[in-house]
Amino acid sequence: MRRNMMKVMTTILTFMMLFSMVGCSKKEGKSTNVDTNESQVKENDGQTEKTYPKVTWYIRPSAQQDMDIVVEELNKIFREKVGAELEIKRVDPGDYNQKMMTTIAAGEKFDMMHSAPRYGFYDNVAKGAYLPLDDLLKEYAPKTYANIKSEFWDAVKVDGKIYGVINYQIFGRENGFRVRKDVYDALDLSSKEIKTFEDMDEILVKMAEIADGDDIVFNMNKEGLFNNSLTYHGLDPIDNDMGVIRIGDNKPVAENRYATEEFKAYVNMMHKWYKSGYIPKDSPTREYSREFVATGRIMASWDNHKPGDEYEVNTLYGTEMEYIPSETPFVNTQNVIATMTSLSHTSPNPEKAMQILELVNTDPEVYNLLINGIEGKHYKKVGDNRIEPISNSGYAPNCGWMVGNQFNAYLLPGQPDDVWEKTIEVNESATISSAMGLSIDITSVKNEYVQCKSVLDEYLPALVTGAVDADKHLSDMLDKLEQAGIQKIIDEENRQIQEFLSAQ
Repeated sequence: MRRNMMKVMTTILTFMMLFSMVGCSKKEGKSTNVDTNESQVKENDGQTEKTYPKVTWYIRPSAQQDMDIVVEELNKIFREKVGAELEIKRVDPGDYNQKMMTTIAAGEKFDMMHSAPRYGFYDNVAKGAYLPLDDLLKEYAPKTYANIKSEFWDAVKVDGKIYGVINYQIFGRENGFRVRKDVYDALDLSSKEIKTFEDMDEILVKMAEIADGDDIVFNMNKEGLFNNSLTYHGLDPIDNDMGVIRIGDNKPVAENRYATEEFKAYVNMMHKWYKSGYIPKDSPTREYSREFVATGRIMASWDNHKPGDEYEVNTLYGTEMEYIPSETPFVNTQNVIATMTSLSHTSPNPEKAMQILELVNTDPEVYNLLINGIEGKHYKKVGDNRIEPISNSGYAPNCGWMVGNQFNAYLLPGQPDDVWEKTIEVNESATISSAMGLSIDITSVKNEYVQCKSVLDEYLPALVTGAVDADKHLSDMLDKLEQAGIQKIIDEENRQIQEFLSAQ
């Protein structure tokens, strides 16, 4: 009897456990806690509502009144096409680097961020803050991957793996002289061959003769021109301050850029221009200033150029300028990785994040909604692919260079109809650095680097602006750089170059 009673009790308990498990599974299906990549359903007062995983994206545009409105319009698309929602976490440009350092150090969960070397790209890769993207790109963003040539993807690789989605824009860089149009016409410069600094030296003599009291014959600030004219001099920078290799050298060797004959010739020419009064006397101490440039007083300058930049250049200078090319387009690692999007290793939704990036990079509707806002509210269409922004509309983030594929952007006032085709031609035809993909790690020579940087900070502003006797001050600077350990830096760079070449 007792044995039978125990069997009955066991059966009842088993049945109750099974019923409880079924009940639990039904309740879990309605959970509001989204831990997967799939959209889920929750109950609100007896009504069902679909919820979506949220993809968080840190970027650094200026504050926009209508950011939330635009993001909601984007999410209508993302919910349908990706099954996810986007949350933009905006950070003020001046605070961005510190904010992201803190966010990463705290292990905060987020999906993706605007990244670049100046925002610790290589440091973040080294400490495992970013996800490798090779497989995610090929599976969830195949069009984005296919649209960009493989050599450019090499630039964002570290130890053979991709850690940044390239924001596709102008990569092939060239520099040349800009001359104020009234001066250009007065001196009939269209009929003259002007390719070199020596050619411009002869022109500056004539410019000084027609300059009035307010004119600045040749623009300069404390940064000088040399590091922005390395390609002109046949040099390819492999770091920000010290080393260079020779363009076209298939077996590159690092050199101290300030010990080259090219640098010596440059500082001698600048000293000649400074003594002649072409360069402003306060150049060694003056920071770059848009307000200073926009006065319309500058007669000539050395400047970067890209197709269709006339409108923005004329706006920048406050007057019409003519461009005189002095370089052929060249692209190196720094050009490509200047602006990227990286995925955090803490990302709860890396697949969804990559799918959103695929749309931002390949769908013109999505891209233009993000960078230009809502048609009729923030801009008006004046052609199939051309718009006019509406003043004070509440949305003008100027973030086209920061996100996605810029060649999907609507054309703005002043941009030629073929600007994107011409820009892509520059990218495709540009000479590619023999060290494309090389990233120099200065960790082992960090002390020497800091000491050399201190020497450069002391000597360079006066040297590169021509304010001091080139021979004596250059000799003194080179001696102090040697004492500070620049040769150890160059040796380490050459060791890494050889490792890089051996792995090809």
